[in-house]
Amino acid sequence: MNGVLSKESVIEQQHKELQTVRGPAWRNSEIPILEVLLESPDGACRTKDALRKVKKRYNFSERDLAGRYAISQQRVIDTIIKFGRKNLVEKGEVYPSGGNCLVGVWKITPKGAERVLRERASWTPKYTHYRTGSTPRSAVQYCTASPQKGRE
Repeated sequence: MNGVLSKESVIEQQHKELQTVRGPAWRNSEIPILEVLLESPDGACRTKDALRKVKKRYNFSERDLAGRYAISQQRVIDTIIKFGRKNLVEKGEVYPSGGNCLVGVWKITPKGAERVLRERASWTPKYTHYRTGSTPRSAVQYCTASPQKGRE
């Protein structure tokens, strides 16, 4: 077909290149985040250190840890853990950046400390699978290209 991929072949190629990695189940990272912060001096930890320590509470493979979202190229597990922190901020269990907490530092609130002491014994790691992989450049071009008026 003169080097032009059909829609079906583009979709088939995308599916071959997509894969999944395991990551924390929705909100399952909240207790490990709170534990890491509670165990840190002053109840605070730099983002990269918190991510590293939380990931150690799970049994991730190297492939899981290396998994990136196809479009954004952000690490899947780091993103899920950061969303866990965001949920904790909304619940008042971790301080938001600014005020009581420097940017790039996660800090537990008294409410968060109470929760982790109450729930840590019953926490177990739970996983879910997230889609990752690369999207072929030709597929991106095929899916996003649209004819413009006046151009041929």
